[in-house]
Amino acid sequence: MDRRDGRRRRVRVASPDHEALFAYMRSDGDERVLVALNFDDEAIAIGLPEALAGNEFDVLIGNYTDETVSAVDEALRPYEARVYEQR
Repeated sequence: MDRRDGRRRRVRVASPDHEALFAYMRSDGDERVLVALNFDDEAIAIGLPEALAGNEFDVLIGNYTDETVSAVDEALRPYEARVYEQR
């Protein structure tokens, strides 16, 4: 995928196990973010692939106002969206 400044960036799907979960990694240089979206009315565990399981992430933004999520492996609540930054 090309950016307007000519640099390239990568977008990689994180292989979700659930049809209502859409998750992907996006990187640009050393910066990497994980975007996770739950389109279901039930909670869904993200289930990181083995390649990402040992990495640490911080929550950047989400659509629930009571941001008490401390780990990327916590289940997404119904219709929840979160964006994480990899440390």
